[in-house]
Amino acid sequence: MNSVHYSPFAGFSLLPHLCNRQEAEENAAQKSSSWSPQVDIRANSDKILFSVDLPGVPADQVAVKVEEGRLTISGERPAVKTEKLDKQLRAESFRGHFERTFQLPDGVDVEKIAASHKDGVLEIEMARSDITKPRTIEVKKLN
Repeated sequence: MNSVHYSPFAGFSLLPHLCNRQEAEENAAQKSSSWSPQVDIRANSDKILFSVDLPGVPADQVAVKVEEGRLTISGERPAVKTEKLDKQLRAESFRGHFERTFQLPDGVDVEKIAASHKDGVLEIEMARSDITKPRTIEVKKLN
């Protein structure tokens, strides 16, 4: 019977190569597909405010739509025009189409939604209808 030497750590020598290859494949897939901008949502009793980070995305490349109780923000970050260089050393920013959809809470006044774009930030402000604003109800003491 032949004996076989087993080394539990033999595969670890390939680990850095496999990790680098997997990271490169993931980065390539992410760069060529859609991406999701970061969104902050704040609210008070009167309004809801969405702040969407869109650096490098011109206002004319952004669409905001409300339909069936959902807010959809979509657009495209164009490719960067670079000087002719020998090779690209690193590319971390996402390019191409993006889309985010959010379910709106009941009571948003759709007619009073406003959007503005400044310094790479899209802000969407929504007023709450009077029906959904919190209120305190006085409890009367009955004799």
